[in-house]
Amino acid sequence: MLTISNGPGDLDFLSWTTPGSDTPPIRQVEEATRRIAEHLDATGAVLLHERVYGELEWADRLLNSRAQVRRDIGFEDEIPPTFVQGHSCTLSPLAGIQAISARPASSDQVEVIRWHGCVAGRMVKGSDAHYLYLSDLARFVPAGSKGTAGEETGATFEVTQDILDSKGWNFGDVCRTWFYLRDILDWYDDFNEVRNRRFEDLGLFRNDANAMIPASTGIMGSNTRGGWCTLDLLATREATAGPIGIKRLANPYQNEAPEYGSAFSRGLALAMGQSGYVLVSGTASIDNAGISIHLGDFERQTIQTLETIEALLNQGGAGWGDVCQATAFIKRPEDVPVYQRLIRERGLQDLPIVCTIADVCREELLFELDCTAIPSADQ
Repeated sequence: MLTISNGPGDLDFLSWTTPGSDTPPIRQVEEATRRIAEHLDATGAVLLHERVYGELEWADRLLNSRAQVRRDIGFEDEIPPTFVQGHSCTLSPLAGIQAISARPASSDQVEVIRWHGCVAGRMVKGSDAHYLYLSDLARFVPAGSKGTAGEETGATFEVTQDILDSKGWNFGDVCRTWFYLRDILDWYDDFNEVRNRRFEDLGLFRNDANAMIPASTGIMGSNTRGGWCTLDLLATREATAGPIGIKRLANPYQNEAPEYGSAFSRGLALAMGQSGYVLVSGTASIDNAGISIHLGDFERQTIQTLETIEALLNQGGAGWGDVCQATAFIKRPEDVPVYQRLIRERGLQDLPIVCTIADVCREELLFELDCTAIPSADQ
């Protein structure tokens, strides 16, 4: 099922959630691709990004089917989707698809970003803001820089900065990052150390709880290259509508991640022109000292996570009904029925949540959820 969430601003969020294991994955990708193309054609928007969660051994078949549908309908778009390993909660080889589209202020306000001859992303100048999205940046890391997991991650940051610099942008413009890490439990501490050091070098992270750093997801997810990491990012700059208001979100359940040495914001609220967006980082059952809680209890961890996210949404002037895109990560497949029950009990079953089976950043954490919301006028 494709859910399209939009507001008064430039961005629309599209989510395909798998209807069940009995629907062939190829048919799902074909239908999702057609529906996304129809949306772009009807709204005059362009695709900023698309991410496909699925089994790696199905990657070629799923992506080739997507490409064939686009050719058949005469819809050309150069932005390659990011394919991330996503074991489906419904046992389908396809866990889901997420996309973001942007409406340019005029037809000449769109630029495809290339790096060494390959498409890296897209820049769109909208009415409310300018947007830059870069996809799967680790694929641009030179072969000689792909040693250890930490070395590859550091090289990914270097390539990313080079691409941003080439367009006159910088990491200070980045409001959201998504890191998908192969074998995350083996080297998450190393990842954090590399990210902290890079952000310190950029002047974005000084172990300061008030520093403005991106909202982020860091979760398990292998890629088709066999690399250690995948990085997608969204950056924004002000347009003619005026400055972008950025508020760092806090909640009573957790301290700020920089306080225990992790370089990301719990969430950000963006106000631009006629629109606003709340970006909630990947959130798990962690207390206000940065300690994992409710160990071994999936239900209590999930409830804690949902309450924490609700507090973050409220800080940004949003609620659950405003969520336009979300991803749930469940460590143990046997916990899926409990997750589904808890979501139903809270009336959240119709939200556009892509659900996957994946390790969270700590062995004892059983559940994580991230989300994006468009605050409604009555909040």
